[in-house]
Amino acid sequence: MLREERGSALLLVLFMLFIFTMLGLAVMSASIGGAHRSVAREKDVQSLHLAEKTLTEAVAYIAANYNKRDDITLEQLQEDIEEIQADIEGKTVVSKLNLVSGREAKGIITGVEMMPSQDGQEYVIRLSAEADVDGVIRKLVQDININAYPDFLKYTMGSEADLKLNGAPYFLNGDVYAGVNLRVKNEAEYKYYGSSSTTPTLFPTIAGNIVVEDISRISYCDKTISSCSAYQALNKNDADIQTKVHDILGIALDNLQLKDNKAFVEVNIRESFLDKVMEAVGAKLADRNIYKNEFQAGSGKLIDYLSDNTNINKLGAPRREDFEDDEDGTSDYLDQVSAYIDSLNSEHAASVLHMGNLKLDGKEFKRVKYTVSAKNDRTGSGNGADKAYKSNWFIVNGDFEIDNEIDAPLELRGNILVTGNLKIKGNTSIDATIFALGSTTIEDATIKGMKDGAAAAKELVLLSSGPINIHRVDSFNRISSPYPDQTSINPIIMDAFFYTDQDATLYGVGSAFWIRGGFFAKGNLTINAVTGNAEPDRSDPNHPMIDFVGHSNPKMSRFIIEYNPSIYYNQKVGLPRVKQINLSIGKKRLQTID
Repeated sequence: MLREERGSALLLVLFMLFIFTMLGLAVMSASIGGAHRSVAREKDVQSLHLAEKTLTEAVAYIAANYNKRDDITLEQLQEDIEEIQADIEGKTVVSKLNLVSGREAKGIITGVEMMPSQDGQEYVIRLSAEADVDGVIRKLVQDININAYPDFLKYTMGSEADLKLNGAPYFLNGDVYAGVNLRVKNEAEYKYYGSSSTTPTLFPTIAGNIVVEDISRISYCDKTISSCSAYQALNKNDADIQTKVHDILGIALDNLQLKDNKAFVEVNIRESFLDKVMEAVGAKLADRNIYKNEFQAGSGKLIDYLSDNTNINKLGAPRREDFEDDEDGTSDYLDQVSAYIDSLNSEHAASVLHMGNLKLDGKEFKRVKYTVSAKNDRTGSGNGADKAYKSNWFIVNGDFEIDNEIDAPLELRGNILVTGNLKIKGNTSIDATIFALGSTTIEDATIKGMKDGAAAAKELVLLSSGPINIHRVDSFNRISSPYPDQTSINPIIMDAFFYTDQDATLYGVGSAFWIRGGFFAKGNLTINAVTGNAEPDRSDPNHPMIDFVGHSNPKMSRFIIEYNPSIYYNQKVGLPRVKQINLSIGKKRLQTID
C-alpha cells in the first residue's frame, strides 16, 4: 500500500505549482488590462474635457462679439453669423498634455450652424466640437439661443419691481416674473363706491414657472391662519418648503427659478419709439443719433423732421378756417373732408403721418388698416452709420381714440405710433403693435385678434410709456363656465399683450378680465382677483360692500391670463428694441460618432 502511494506528493506539488502559475498569470493579465483600461479611461476623460474647453472658447468668442451691442436686429444676426462662422469654424485648441506617443492632443470646432426657431422669436447657433487625445475621439454639441427682443415678452405676467398677487388670479402657459419682491396672499382687495375692503379667496394659480432673484424674495400671508397685516418670507432651508411653495403658489419647488435681475433685458419705450419713427421713413442710423437727445428731452423737432420728409405720406383733417367763408369755400372744405375720410379708410401700403388727434367711431371713420405685406415687411440697406431699415408705420401726432359706436368690429391692422394718449372702447378686431407715449385707457373694450383667411387670429401688442387703465363701466359681468369657454355670459377673451413703463393695479373682483397675451409693468404691479361671481350688496342703499360666490375651480377666476407666444412671429416688425442682445447658453451634449 505504501509503495503504491510513492510519487503522489510530487504530483500534488506539480498541481499546486500549476494552479499558482495560472493564478499569477491571471493577476498579471488583470493588472495589465486594468492599466490599459485606466489609460484609455484617462484619455477618454481628457478628450471630453478638451472638447468642452473648445466649445467654451467658441461660446466666449460669440458672447464677446455681441456683448453690449444695442444696434443689432434679428435681420443682422444672419449676416453676423457668417462672419463668426468664418472666424471660428476649424478653430483649434491645443492641449498641453504630455502624451507618451508624442502626438498632439487638440480640439477643433467642426461646425457652426444658425437656425431660426419655430416660433420666430430667436435664432439658435449650434456649435459642434471634436477632440482627439491619442486616437480617443469625443464629439460635443452646444446650442446658443440668441434674440434681440426684451425679456418682458417671455412672461405671462411680471414686473421689474415688486409683484403683488392678492387673491386668485390664474396664469396659464407661461412664466411669472418678479424683479424685486413677490408678495402673495389669499385675500383680494377692492374699492366700491369709494370704500376700500377685502375678501378672502384662493391663492393664485400659476401653470408655468415663477422667476425671482432669490427664494427669500417671496413672502406670503395665509388669511385663513392670521391677519394679512404682516407677511412671512420663504426660507429655502425650511423642512416644509416644498409644501409651502405648492400651497401658496400652486407649483412644485422645481418650478421656482432664480435669475439675477441685473441679467433682465430691459426695453426703452422712447428709444424704441424713435427707432420706429426712423424706420417709417427709412432714415440712416446717423439721422437717428442726431435726433436721439432732442427726442429724449421732449423736443418737437422730430415731428418737424417727419413733416418735411418726402418718404412719408401726410394726412390730417382739414380745418374750416383755412377755406373762404362763402359757398365755394364750403364746397371746397367738404370736398377735402370727403377726400380725407376716404384716404383714412383706405388700405394703406406706406408710412403715414397723421397731424393732430384722431378718433375712429366705426361709422364715418371706420378703420386704420394696412395690407398684410405692408404691415409685416421690413428691409435693410447700407452699413455702419449709413445703415438704414424701412418698415411701415402709422404715426398719430396727438391723441388716438378708438370709440366704436356700432356692433360690427372696428378694424385695426398695422404698426402704430401715438405721441399722445390712447383710448380703446367698443368692439375691435386688431392685428397691431401700438406704442403710446402718453397714458392708455381700455374701457369696456372687446379686443379680438384679426384673422386673415384660414390663418390663426393675430393680436394687439400695446406698449405705453404712461399708465395703463383697464376697467369696465358695466361691472359684475358673470362667469357661467370655466375658461376658455366663450358662452354668451362669460367674459370675452381679449387678445392682447400690455406693457407699461409705470406702476399698475388691476382688479378682477367686481369686473372680470380674461386675456390671451400678457401684462407686464416696469414699475410695481398689483393684481387683485376672486373666483366665481360677485354681486353688489342690495341690502345697503349705498352699496358699500360686494357679495361673493366663491368657486374652487381656478379656471373660474375673474382675472385670467393665458400666455401667447405667437406675438413674436405675428408682430415681429413692431416689437421694440433692447439695450443688449439676449444670449442663453444651452448645455453641452455628446454627439454620436459615425
